[in-house]
Amino acid sequence: MQVGKNGIGCPLFCASGFIKLKANTVSYECPRVDLAILSIVKRLCLSKPQKLTFGQIYRELVRAYARAPAIHVCVGAVDTLVREGLLISARVLEPDQSFPYTQHIISGLTEIGAASLASCEDPVVTQRSVTRYTATRGSIGPVRSAYPHCSTGWKSAGPGSSGQ
Repeated sequence: MQVGKNGIGCPLFCASGFIKLKANTVSYECPRVDLAILSIVKRLCLSKPQKLTFGQIYRELVRAYARAPAIHVCVGAVDTLVREGLLISARVLEPDQSFPYTQHIISGLTEIGAASLASCEDPVVTQRSVTRYTATRGSIGPVRSAYPHCSTGWKSAGPGSSGQ
Protein backbone atom coordinates (compact mmCIF):
# COMPACT_ATOMS: atom_id res chain seq x y z
CA MET A 1 0.00 0.00 0.00
CA GLN A 2 1.28 3.46 -0.89
CA VAL A 3 0.67 6.58 1.14
CA GLY A 4 0.62 10.11 -0.25
CA LYS A 5 -0.90 13.50 0.42
CA ASN A 6 -3.27 15.62 -1.60
CA GLY A 7 -2.65 19.28 -2.44
CA ILE A 8 -3.61 20.52 1.03
CA GLY A 9 -1.65 17.92 2.99
CA CYS A 10 -4.41 15.39 3.73
CA PRO A 11 -3.27 11.75 3.63
CA LEU A 12 -4.46 9.48 0.83
CA PHE A 13 -4.18 5.71 0.86
CA CYS A 14 -4.67 3.42 -2.14
CA ALA A 15 -3.86 -0.25 -2.40
CA SER A 16 -2.89 -0.15 -6.08
CA GLY A 17 -1.51 3.28 -6.89
CA PHE A 18 -0.90 6.83 -5.73
CA ILE A 19 -3.79 9.13 -6.49
CA LYS A 20 -4.25 12.84 -6.34
CA LEU A 21 -7.50 14.71 -5.75
CA LYS A 22 -8.11 17.73 -7.96
CA ALA A 23 -11.41 19.61 -7.81
CA ASN A 24 -14.09 16.92 -8.24
CA THR A 25 -11.95 14.48 -10.20
CA VAL A 26 -9.48 11.75 -9.36
CA SER A 27 -6.32 12.00 -11.45
CA TYR A 28 -4.10 8.93 -11.48
CA GLU A 29 -0.39 9.60 -11.49
CA CYS A 30 0.38 6.73 -13.91
CA PRO A 31 -2.43 6.47 -16.47
CA ARG A 32 -2.57 3.67 -19.02
CA VAL A 33 -0.63 5.44 -21.75
CA ASP A 34 -1.92 3.20 -24.52
CA LEU A 35 -5.58 3.82 -23.65
CA ALA A 36 -4.96 7.53 -23.18
CA ILE A 37 -3.34 7.79 -26.63
CA LEU A 38 -6.13 5.80 -28.29
CA SER A 39 -8.81 7.98 -26.70
CA ILE A 40 -6.99 11.19 -27.68
CA VAL A 41 -6.65 10.06 -31.31
CA LYS A 42 -10.31 9.03 -31.36
CA ARG A 43 -11.43 12.39 -29.97
CA LEU A 44 -9.24 14.47 -32.29
CA CYS A 45 -10.16 12.50 -35.42
CA LEU A 46 -13.85 12.00 -34.59
CA SER A 47 -15.38 15.07 -36.23
CA LYS A 48 -13.16 15.11 -39.31
CA PRO A 49 -10.28 13.00 -40.56
CA GLN A 50 -6.95 14.67 -39.93
CA LYS A 51 -3.29 13.84 -39.61
CA LEU A 52 -1.81 14.16 -36.15
CA THR A 53 1.81 14.65 -35.24
CA PHE A 54 3.23 13.16 -32.08
CA GLY A 55 3.48 16.69 -30.66
CA GLN A 56 -0.28 17.19 -30.98
CA ILE A 57 -0.98 13.88 -29.27
CA TYR A 58 1.51 14.56 -26.48
CA ARG A 59 0.13 18.07 -25.90
CA GLU A 60 -3.35 16.60 -25.37
CA LEU A 61 -1.89 13.97 -23.04
CA VAL A 62 -0.23 16.68 -20.94
CA ARG A 63 -3.51 18.62 -20.81
CA ALA A 64 -5.47 15.55 -19.72
CA TYR A 65 -3.18 14.28 -16.96
CA ALA A 66 -1.45 16.11 -14.14
CA ARG A 67 1.71 14.05 -14.62
CA ALA A 68 2.01 12.71 -18.14
CA PRO A 69 4.66 10.07 -18.82
CA ALA A 70 8.00 11.15 -20.31
CA ILE A 71 8.14 11.88 -24.03
CA HIS A 72 10.23 8.80 -24.86
CA VAL A 73 7.65 6.57 -23.16
CA CYS A 74 4.81 8.11 -25.18
CA VAL A 75 6.74 7.96 -28.47
CA GLY A 76 7.43 4.29 -27.80
CA ALA A 77 3.77 3.70 -26.99
CA VAL A 78 2.64 5.33 -30.27
CA ASP A 79 5.19 3.26 -32.22
CA THR A 80 4.01 0.07 -30.49
CA LEU A 81 0.33 0.89 -31.15
CA VAL A 82 1.16 1.38 -34.85
CA ARG A 83 3.14 -1.89 -35.03
CA GLU A 84 0.33 -3.77 -33.27
CA GLY A 85 -2.22 -2.43 -35.75
CA LEU A 86 -4.23 -0.20 -33.41
CA LEU A 87 -3.27 3.17 -34.94
CA ILE A 88 -3.05 4.13 -38.62
CA SER A 89 0.30 5.64 -39.56
CA ALA A 90 0.03 7.80 -42.68
CA ARG A 91 3.81 8.01 -42.82
CA VAL A 92 6.96 7.96 -40.73
CA LEU A 93 9.00 11.15 -40.44
CA GLU A 94 12.67 11.15 -41.37
CA PRO A 95 15.02 10.57 -38.42
CA ASP A 96 16.28 13.75 -36.77
CA GLN A 97 19.35 14.02 -34.54
CA SER A 98 17.57 16.45 -32.21
CA PHE A 99 14.72 13.96 -31.60
CA PRO A 100 16.08 10.41 -32.05
CA TYR A 101 12.75 8.56 -31.87
CA THR A 102 10.47 7.09 -34.52
CA GLN A 103 7.75 9.63 -35.28
CA HIS A 104 4.55 8.66 -37.05
CA ILE A 105 1.96 10.90 -38.64
CA ILE A 106 -1.24 9.35 -37.25
CA SER A 107 -4.44 9.47 -39.30
CA GLY A 108 -6.76 7.63 -36.92
CA LEU A 109 -7.65 4.37 -35.23
CA THR A 110 -7.88 1.04 -37.01
CA GLU A 111 -11.01 -1.06 -36.48
CA ILE A 112 -9.05 -3.13 -33.98
CA GLY A 113 -7.93 0.03 -32.16
CA ALA A 114 -11.50 1.35 -32.00
CA ALA A 115 -12.76 -2.02 -30.75
CA SER A 116 -10.02 -2.18 -28.10
CA LEU A 117 -10.89 1.29 -26.88
CA ALA A 118 -14.63 0.54 -26.96
CA SER A 119 -14.12 -2.58 -24.85
CA CYS A 120 -12.43 -0.43 -22.20
CA GLU A 121 -15.26 2.11 -22.33
CA ASP A 122 -17.91 -0.64 -22.32
CA PRO A 123 -20.83 -0.09 -19.91
CA VAL A 124 -20.21 -3.48 -18.30
CA VAL A 125 -16.67 -2.39 -17.41
CA THR A 126 -17.96 0.98 -16.21
CA GLN A 127 -20.53 -0.72 -13.97
CA ARG A 128 -17.74 -2.65 -12.26
CA SER A 129 -15.92 0.55 -11.41
CA VAL A 130 -15.51 1.26 -7.74
CA THR A 131 -17.63 3.77 -5.85
CA ARG A 132 -15.76 5.40 -3.00
CA TYR A 133 -16.92 7.88 -0.40
CA THR A 134 -14.96 10.70 1.15
CA ALA A 135 -14.81 10.89 4.93
CA THR A 136 -15.45 14.60 5.32
CA ARG A 137 -18.35 16.83 6.25
CA GLY A 138 -20.16 18.36 3.31
CA SER A 139 -19.08 15.64 0.92
CA ILE A 140 -20.69 15.90 -2.47
CA GLY A 141 -21.26 12.14 -2.53
CA PRO A 142 -19.56 9.17 -4.12
CA VAL A 143 -16.61 9.50 -6.46
CA ARG A 144 -16.70 7.01 -9.32
CA SER A 145 -13.37 5.55 -10.33
CA ALA A 146 -12.73 4.93 -13.99
CA TYR A 147 -10.08 2.47 -12.88
CA PRO A 148 -11.71 -0.63 -11.35
CA HIS A 149 -8.29 -2.03 -10.36
CA CYS A 150 -8.01 0.48 -7.49
CA SER A 151 -9.60 -1.05 -4.43
CA THR A 152 -11.99 0.72 -2.10
CA GLY A 153 -9.31 0.69 0.58
CA TRP A 154 -8.35 4.36 0.39
CA LYS A 155 -9.40 7.00 2.84
CA SER A 156 -9.27 10.74 2.71
CA ALA A 157 -9.69 12.95 5.73
CA GLY A 158 -9.59 16.64 6.37
CA PRO A 159 -11.25 19.77 5.12
CA GLY A 160 -11.35 20.21 1.37
CA SER A 161 -10.48 16.63 0.51
CA SER A 162 -13.80 16.17 -1.28
CA GLY A 163 -12.70 18.78 -3.78
CA GLN A 164 -14.85 21.60 -2.41
